[in-house]
Amino acid sequence: MSFHTYMAWRYFRARKGFVSVVSTFSLIGITLGVAALIIVMSVMNGFRGELMGKILGMSGHATAHVPYAQTAEAEKLATGLEKLDFTQKAEVFVQGQALVMNRGSASGVLLRGIDPEKRKNFVFKDNFLLAGDLSKLSEMNTIAIGKELSHKIQAGVGSVINLVAPQGSTTPFGFIPRMVKVKVVAVYDVGMNLYNETWVYTSMPTAQKFLKMGDNVTGIELKVTDPMKISTYRALLEREIGNPSAYVMTWKDSNQQFFEALEVEKVSMFIILSLLVALASFNVLTGQMMSVNGKRGEIAILRSMGAGKHDILKVFAFGGSIIGLIGTTLGVVSGLVIVYNLQSIVSVLEGIFGVSIFSGEAYFLEELPTAVNWNDIGLTIIISMVLSVAAALEPARRAAKLDPVEVLRSE
Repeated sequence: MSFHTYMAWRYFRARKGFVSVVSTFSLIGITLGVAALIIVMSVMNGFRGELMGKILGMSGHATAHVPYAQTAEAEKLATGLEKLDFTQKAEVFVQGQALVMNRGSASGVLLRGIDPEKRKNFVFKDNFLLAGDLSKLSEMNTIAIGKELSHKIQAGVGSVINLVAPQGSTTPFGFIPRMVKVKVVAVYDVGMNLYNETWVYTSMPTAQKFLKMGDNVTGIELKVTDPMKISTYRALLEREIGNPSAYVMTWKDSNQQFFEALEVEKVSMFIILSLLVALASFNVLTGQMMSVNGKRGEIAILRSMGAGKHDILKVFAFGGSIIGLIGTTLGVVSGLVIVYNLQSIVSVLEGIFGVSIFSGEAYFLEELPTAVNWNDIGLTIIISMVLSVAAALEPARRAAKLDPVEVLRSE
């Protein structure tokens, strides 16, 4: 251990009285600030990643709209698009609005006609299925609904419910909506209330008949190898389609502002919580200033024994760094422990207080997601240490400037 480190550690341990109290609060402040930064950044990373995964997983990375395309033509086009190097899956679909009614309850939904087998490979996984059999969607007048919608209209597998079209017919007795009875053959849960409550799946023939689309389709949904490069792929997709009237809508077109807002919120929270660490570092400055004033005599003796100004500067700079290092280390450890056990902590708190801290209806997702980004943690450590060292430099500079002759004379 070097002379500077030894003296800094000795002074740190020897603190007592008000100086010790200030140093303790500095340590606690840095620890809490660093831990809060790590927790909030991890939650926001997890929320963004989980939300993006759900949105892109359910609605695809891009949608090719070909006006008045019929099923056979669209299927042929989808096969050609699927052969492109950057395309993983291509699925023809039919989509329209509808109203589901059961036992006096009604809910507006987005009806999507699909090929059940392709959709299973496209998005649905075995763990998404709560009850029933998705393959039965190939039968006419059958639907699959989400968990939240199932609870809302009190319908489960085997229930026969009414599907109401927005179009109807006008009679002498007034407007009569078009209604079809359909059977629920599956209930799914994709972990996102937005889809569980508003998306209803059926077969393409059922959707085309219900929406009176004839043999026309709505579009072709696509999954690509790298969703972040979808803007680059757009021109290639439109070129492959070869129809001047066709256009490709990407996930960025539909959700970019939403994800940009999340990113702005993350940066804002990072800045705000960094100010907490900066505030704690002011206590480091206060503690170091008081330590310098209390050790004027010892500093003068060290100077008279041959210690130079740079030696004194390093001793007190290291003293502030020790507080920053210990506080940062404790903050990182405690922050990571909380992040990796956050869902359990939330569950315990919800059980104690009897309230839902993370409501799926308010936040779209059903569980509080977290994702540790080591770049964010590294940046947090750097900011904490830089602020701690910077706060210790002014007291260290003043200690180095003390004139040992004047100090000993005044003593």
